[in-house]
Amino acid sequence: MSDVRFAVGHQFGTVKMFAAHKYILSICSTVFDTMFNGSLPESCEDAIEIPDLPPEAFANMLSYIYTDSVENLNLDNAIPTMNCADKYDLPQLVKKCLAFVTKRITFDKVLTLAEQMGHGEMQA
Repeated sequence: MSDVRFAVGHQFGTVKMFAAHKYILSICSTVFDTMFNGSLPESCEDAIEIPDLPPEAFANMLSYIYTDSVENLNLDNAIPTMNCADKYDLPQLVKKCLAFVTKRITFDKVLTLAEQMGHGEMQA
């Protein structure tokens, strides 16, 4: 019964399809609200392409939108998920991701996380 599909991750070498509901996305995110209900709403005949996000991060964001939790968050996907949440204006998910990383960061992961931060759209 979904009414929108997303093709996510082309820049990461694998595209994954996600189905969702415009109404639910719109009430949770001003970006999705503008995308679906603004003056130039996104056409949804085909899947909306989101090439610049890893599929796992997008899946985590959808999980958060639908369930208010992120079960699959880990140190490898927390920063990409945070970047995804920032892109779609989900400040509570950004905070959850940041808290997750802060509690679990270790010396050997600092460079990996710093590199991930450099590839995102967030401003330090």
